[in-house]
Amino acid sequence: MAWMINSMRYKNVELFEPHSDVSTKYIHNWTIQSSVAYIEKFISIIGDEDWLIVAPDKGAIKRASDAQFYISDFSSMEIGICNKERDPNNGHLVYKDFSENMRGRNVLIVDDIIDGGKTFELLHNMISPYVKKTALFATHGIFSKGESVLTDLYDFVGCTDSFK
Repeated sequence: MAWMINSMRYKNVELFEPHSDVSTKYIHNWTIQSSVAYIEKFISIIGDEDWLIVAPDKGAIKRASDAQFYISDFSSMEIGICNKERDPNNGHLVYKDFSENMRGRNVLIVDDIIDGGKTFELLHNMISPYVKKTALFATHGIFSKGESVLTDLYDFVGCTDSFK
């Protein structure tokens, strides 16, 4: 795919929250569009209730940190972090723990993609007894198992319209 994009010799190729940095190694003349403005809009819709931005895994820490930094007017880098791993016996994802600063807070989990929703279902089941409200925002929402998998669990679920 990168060779095809590069063959068009675009002056600028805009990447909207790419899943990994690999695309920037192969695509020429790229800029990355962040989802921070969309997260800010989502918060304005669901209410500014002192949401703690949460990374659902280690791979999302930079995204969560960037969002928290900009949303807090550059005054806070506090984020929540959740830890998951694969069960070596069956390959299924298992959430192990979450940072203590999430307890008793409204949490907004931010990630780049929601596919079937199982990861976020597992995460919600782990944290919901310990937090106030739960919100979930992803840049790319596929919802291959339907939206209700998550809207029935989370207080708020949002995404951009990047995937149609």
